[in-house]
Amino acid sequence: MAGILPIPTSRVTDYMSRQRLMRQVQSDQLDIFRLQNQISTGRRIFLGSEDPIAALKAITLQRTADRKAQVAEGLKSAQSALSISESSIQRVADVLNNISGDAKVVFNTISSQEERDAVIDQIDEALATLQSTANLKTSGSFLFSGSRTTTQPYSTGTEANGRYVEYAGNEANLRSYVDSDVLYEVNLPGSEVFGGLSEAVRGTSDLNPQATGDTKLSSLNGGAGIGENGSLQLTFYPTSGPTSSAVVDLSDAHTLNDVARLIEERGPAGADIVVEIGGGGLRIRTTNGQLAITEVAEGRTAAELGILTSGASSSTITGSNLNPQLLRTTPIADLVGARATGRLALPGGDNDLVITAESNDAALNGVTVEFVAGTSLGATYTTTGTPTLTVTFIPGETTASDVADLVNADSAIPFQLATHPGDASSALAQGTGDIVAASFANATFGGANGSLDIASGLVITNGGPPVTVDTSGVETVEQLLNRLNRPEFGLVATINDSHTGIDVRTKRSGADFSIGENGGTTASDLGIRTYKLTDKLADLNRGVGVGQIEGDDLTITTANSSGFTVDLAGAVTIGDVINKINTASGNGGVVTARLATTGNGIEIIDNTSGADLLTVSKFDESPAAENLGFISAGQTSVSGAGRVQSADNLTYEVDSVFNSLMRLRTALQDNNAPEIGRAIERIDEDIDRVTFARAEVGAKLKTLDDIEYRLQDEDVQLKQALSETIDVDLAEAISNYTARQYALQASLQVTANLLQVSLLNYL
Repeated sequence: MAGILPIPTSRVTDYMSRQRLMRQVQSDQLDIFRLQNQISTGRRIFLGSEDPIAALKAITLQRTADRKAQVAEGLKSAQSALSISESSIQRVADVLNNISGDAKVVFNTISSQEERDAVIDQIDEALATLQSTANLKTSGSFLFSGSRTTTQPYSTGTEANGRYVEYAGNEANLRSYVDSDVLYEVNLPGSEVFGGLSEAVRGTSDLNPQATGDTKLSSLNGGAGIGENGSLQLTFYPTSGPTSSAVVDLSDAHTLNDVARLIEERGPAGADIVVEIGGGGLRIRTTNGQLAITEVAEGRTAAELGILTSGASSSTITGSNLNPQLLRTTPIADLVGARATGRLALPGGDNDLVITAESNDAALNGVTVEFVAGTSLGATYTTTGTPTLTVTFIPGETTASDVADLVNADSAIPFQLATHPGDASSALAQGTGDIVAASFANATFGGANGSLDIASGLVITNGGPPVTVDTSGVETVEQLLNRLNRPEFGLVATINDSHTGIDVRTKRSGADFSIGENGGTTASDLGIRTYKLTDKLADLNRGVGVGQIEGDDLTITTANSSGFTVDLAGAVTIGDVINKINTASGNGGVVTARLATTGNGIEIIDNTSGADLLTVSKFDESPAAENLGFISAGQTSVSGAGRVQSADNLTYEVDSVFNSLMRLRTALQDNNAPEIGRAIERIDEDIDRVTFARAEVGAKLKTLDDIEYRLQDEDVQLKQALSETIDVDLAEAISNYTARQYALQASLQVTANLLQVSLLNYL
């Protein structure tokens, strides 16, 4: 605070004296005004310029406090939603406990149909109550839809075989900020409370995606990729001359095409290097010496690319399988088998070609390609001895594009040619270079047998009559998944966690789900057929099994009245049953048993001719014919003209409260004691799941409560720190205010004394 201006004692003008006195009065009045504002508002500063350091600190504290306040609002919403979820889950547990208790009363006792009907009525009410609870909303969002908060999680539909409940949510958790930089899961998806998805039909086959030029480095080695800023060292041992080496920096590479280009461009001086991509990985070769590929310093790039030679040298380095991940963008043509391929690096420029087999076939590896000068353009492919593709060209006239067009138009040649950009001077010049005489031994490599039957399609049963899924024309994995995920199928198809195949699940509670063939091998090739040779008999009929007896279990009679019995003793798998039928004494080839070619089940083909029908009968009291699905309950035999197919008794179902109650309802209607017992067991499992879900919600609420208390403490601390920074000390301000009043009074008195004016001043 400024002091009182000194009273002028020297000879000064009246004007200066007045100015000095006025400044003193104005200074005192300004200080009094500022102190009055501080006392009335409680603030010490009003402008950042008054105390820049304190102002900056206050801005930071205010911003933090505002963020904390916003987070606290979100925290309250999360607590409200979880509180509603907890009470809802408790209601679910109460409903299930009541149903379980009532069902146990009428199970395995001499109960009447009226008593069972009463439980059925309770089940109907429970289904309606549970579905209503599962579809609860708060603040316009569904509680149990996972992260799909605008989608109703459970809906009811009808199919030919009855009623089902379909889950439309997902398994993701909704996350919200519960502190400035803390995201926390603030809900439970319906699949964790009520259930909603079946166990996955897991792709048992590694679809083995092939490495191509467009394969991203990040997808290699099962998704581990290669290290960042990778590099490797190439050492060239020429046929004659000094050894040379070069470090190839691959930090700019994103695909295998990039790797190939960089190795060719940055390889050792004098080395004529050609990098090919095919089959499972890379092939690197040189025509004028040998190569060795080693690591740089402590790197692992060469090993990760499968081309580390450990100091040995060779004119051709064939890399190991790079095991790319299965991605949604992976072409269907790159799955299962592999097409032989190779690079035809011709002398000159703008004339390199890539040769690729039209089909997956290991026999197309090691093909020789020869370019021979002649008077006309032509191409022939011979398989006598070493398979050879011979191209006759006109010197000075025939270009690489001409040869590619010629070969690609010839259906007798099992290869396609394409121009390669590796030696092109520009994109427009690619393929315009002249063909010259050259010979390439073992030009193709990487071919592997096997192909994915994508044309036949699948037969899916999921809560209704079987439907055929047309997979023809599918070009990528994403397109295949989209076909399977069409809403009318009620499925969830995804790439599995290891990115080697696909998983398929049903989301329809109350439905029997299976995937079979449609006359081809599509389901088996994808590894998602639900009825396989290796499946256990003990898993049939939801764990009931086959129940064969000691001695014979089946009788088979053919069209020519030949008959024989089948003893299934020792059979463990479906494949064992088929083998028992085919090798049974008395069969001798009169019938052939196999997996059904359409749908699922065991198909028995009659190889005889006659007036009778092929008949499969139960033998004595064995339940095998019924449990295998050949006959229905109460029947003793089934017949067909030349063919009999068993039902599919190995189906999947959703693990949910709705499915358990629907199964129990059906079992009570049929008075099926084993099925009633199984349904009760499943309801008890549902109760356990609901109990754990409630415990998890409770734990989340406890965590949020702790966070809320901490936020409240932090709010107090922030306000205290802000107050200490910008608020005024009232006692000090009042004291200063009193002092400035006295100072102003003194200034006014001094001014009055010094500026007294009388007539004498003008004499």
